[in-house]
Amino acid sequence: MNADIQLSDTHPHGTPAGFSEGCHGSHCPAVMACRDVHRRYVGDFSFKRRFDAGVTLVQIMAQDAEEAAQERLKARQDTRVKRAQKRRSQGNAANLRLAVRLIPEPVLRQNLADGLTDQQIADLHQLERAQITKMRSYLHLPCNPARRSGAEAIALVRTVAHLSNEDAAKELGLSIEYIRKRRRDIRLEDAA
Repeated sequence: MNADIQLSDTHPHGTPAGFSEGCHGSHCPAVMACRDVHRRYVGDFSFKRRFDAGVTLVQIMAQDAEEAAQERLKARQDTRVKRAQKRRSQGNAANLRLAVRLIPEPVLRQNLADGLTDQQIADLHQLERAQITKMRSYLHLPCNPARRSGAEAIALVRTVAHLSNEDAAKELGLSIEYIRKRRRDIRLEDAA
């Protein structure tokens, strides 16, 4: 590019026509050099469409900067989500390995098929209910909730009133804490 083109007020700097008329250098006085405008105009359809619609180079550059900032933000958020998922999956895998050591998966599936609740399975294998719940939820197995109403439970516990809490729990297949709680309910009901 010669000095006449660079300093000319009539030369269409910052346009594809400016490039084709001889402005090929990096010292173009436009906001975006003619060679860069030409490259974008030929190779970027969205740039060409905006340029032909009359959008100025300053506006196009501002839009491009905004889009780039949004893409960087989205990439950062995606990276955070992926890291969190990786940490979560590593934690779940560790929990599952721990749970698998405590009770084999086929045994858990059989216990659930037999209609046992998480608490009953935990009592049966001398584990915590939370351990059974974690393993069951990790394997996406449905739970078997205890579906007794208060009156049914009290009537059931009254049938083993002559037994100790431990023996009653074994007899009914319930936890000792459940038996204690229902016996408290019976005493409160009788006192009223």
